[in-house]
Amino acid sequence: MLITKTFLIAYYYLHYKLLLLFLICILLMYYQSFFTVIFYHILTQGGTTPRPENNAAIANFGITFGNTDYIVIPVGVIDANDSKWSLTVNVLKDYKSANSCMFRTSDSIAPACYYLAAGRSNI
Repeated sequence: MLITKTFLIAYYYLHYKLLLLFLICILLMYYQSFFTVIFYHILTQGGTTPRPENNAAIANFGITFGNTDYIVIPVGVIDANDSKWSLTVNVLKDYKSANSCMFRTSDSIAPACYYLAAGRSNI
């Protein structure tokens, strides 16, 4: 019974830490541009892209990743009065480099995006 209680405490403690880390990342993303280096040289960065041109927007990272194996999560951003409800934004994996990433947008000039990127750092 003691082993089960210890396991459950460790399990919930780990999930609490991960949830707290996720919430901190979301909070920092609110401030438009951030980076953190957490345990095991994992780097997280986030920010916003400028208004897209020719169906593409570029995110330039403040700190270079160790390689192009990082993960990027983009979220499209539009105005409340925009009548286009089906705009999308996707990562162009062929245009990823260690210090930038290009996003394909469904419209030639929209949407811009917020992004969160995580991967191994050079630090």
